[in-house]
Amino acid sequence: MKFAGLCFVLATTAMLAGCGDNLTVAGAGKTVEIDHNSSTLLLVTLDEAIAKKDYNAIVQSMTPDLRPSFKTIAKAYKEYIDNLNSLADITEQKIGAEQAKMFRDRAKAVYAGLIPSPLEGAIADNTVDWNKVKLLDEGDVTAVTIVDHNSQFDKMFVIEDVKGRWYILPRFTHIPPEQWKKLYADDAKQEEKTMREYVRITKDLREQVRRGKLNKSNFDEKMSAMRNTSNKPKE
Repeated sequence: MKFAGLCFVLATTAMLAGCGDNLTVAGAGKTVEIDHNSSTLLLVTLDEAIAKKDYNAIVQSMTPDLRPSFKTIAKAYKEYIDNLNSLADITEQKIGAEQAKMFRDRAKAVYAGLIPSPLEGAIADNTVDWNKVKLLDEGDVTAVTIVDHNSQFDKMFVIEDVKGRWYILPRFTHIPPEQWKKLYADDAKQEEKTMREYVRITKDLREQVRRGKLNKSNFDEKMSAMRNTSNKPKE
């Protein structure tokens, strides 16, 4: 079984065919402290952490047993996103803003695939409409659903109460919870490997732009060729 975030990234990045504790993005502003004391406080502080791109806080929102694996995933995502933004910067300098926007949009999509906001669809003017937020008991875990909104968070994650402390954990349907830790660890290793390959490709593209091998005259053609190659079935 593939982790949902990996499936999302594979779908949105086809054309680009020992973790440290510090994952915070430079210049991202103040750090966020995740509040585990209630389900609503967890959701609010996680939403804030996602908005501020505070990777450390996002990792801390995860249930303790799965936190090391999620840290591996978050670090891999951050490296890929940083490289996409670096590629966008040099593309804008050497080729143009229109071409650079493609890479910036890709970086935003990859970040959204790490963990969607749990309160998306329930916030207006920086205020949560709690009438739209429904917490549904699913046995050992609780699903977060937003009324009249197709929540990606609900498809990928649930929350759980562990001795009065609330945490996020990935949603694995039809699999006993006692098997989740190993499954998630395996997925984290695979996703880290996949992200490393994306980083390699992105760095190669950056070097091509720097040396002028990828330029305004051949940009569309080369990007199309990469997309077509990635879509071919492996023999």
